[in-house]
Amino acid sequence: MSLTGNLEDLGIGEILQILFLSRRSGVLSISAPSREGRIYFHKGMVVSAASTDLSGNLVDLLVEKGISGEDLQERLEEISRTSEDREGFYRRVSKILDIPLQRLEDWMKERIEEIVFDLFLEEGTFSFELAGEIEIEDPLQILYLPGLNPQFLAMEGTRLLDERRRDAGKVRKEEAPKPRPDFRPSRPAKKEEARSTPGLSLLKSMLYELQNPHTNAEITLLILRFASEIMNRAVLFMVKKDRLIGLGQFGVKVKGKDPNMVIREIEIPLTEASIFKEAIDFKVAIKKRPLNLPVNERFLDAIGGGRPVEAFVAPIMVNQKVAALLYGDNLPEEKPIGDTEGLEIFLFQAGMAMERALLERKLSSRE
Repeated sequence: MSLTGNLEDLGIGEILQILFLSRRSGVLSISAPSREGRIYFHKGMVVSAASTDLSGNLVDLLVEKGISGEDLQERLEEISRTSEDREGFYRRVSKILDIPLQRLEDWMKERIEEIVFDLFLEEGTFSFELAGEIEIEDPLQILYLPGLNPQFLAMEGTRLLDERRRDAGKVRKEEAPKPRPDFRPSRPAKKEEARSTPGLSLLKSMLYELQNPHTNAEITLLILRFASEIMNRAVLFMVKKDRLIGLGQFGVKVKGKDPNMVIREIEIPLTEASIFKEAIDFKVAIKKRPLNLPVNERFLDAIGGGRPVEAFVAPIMVNQKVAALLYGDNLPEEKPIGDTEGLEIFLFQAGMAMERALLERKLSSRE
């Protein structure tokens, strides 16, 4: 998954929370006129960061803390080459330089926080590239393996950004020159905007609606609403052991029949090969042309016939199990669906909202 856009549309704080809740691993790159930087994630936790303003290098950090030496970098590089892993490397650095390990870790955490907070910007672009394993070429770049909680970073970074805004507003008010009678403001240069991931602004607004749903029915309606902005039609299924049962739809047209009744009567077996079984078995979103398989054909015939150029099938996970499944396509138009990254993130959040709703019901039933 890649996620790209403008910071004016989605702020760093919101991005951090999305990546934390979806437990993503990868690199978030930020580019702005004033600085550039990268934040590294491992399973949703921030483990490293670097920017053009603040170094994320261990040597630079130690020098700032008063620990120096002409051969410091060479010594650390040698320790790194002969260490089995990063944890072992930091333990040896602590011992050789006579720095308590806890203090060294605190310094590293503080530096990562400083870099992340410095990257809370109002203008610029961002991109997130998903990665299975975090690979940092520089062995001396700070890597805090337990990771920092992005929710804390999001709250504190947003607070600091608000303070900077207030301070900047005061400075502008005090220093603003009086306009001259013949003053003519020049036309601002046209701003080049980054190409955003489709559905980014929609994702932002609907995540707010997803924060306090009262029932699973409200969550399923939000899912269908989001999908309706991207596809011509979609069907939401509930997973029941060895089959799927139709739950809701939009855009389905079946001649002479009520589409809602048609969907509720659909049952798809999960014992036979199909695009649905593939998504459930691998627990990943699939976007491709459905193969000519009996289950696929029966389903497409049931919802009006035709074969889409591209179909989107994605699981909705609740307690690490597939609880529901979303199918969508662009029939009757013969065109691909396009970018669904925002929808995939929303489906992950919807699964977590269902988990919360389930937990709340269990707790209320005990009272």
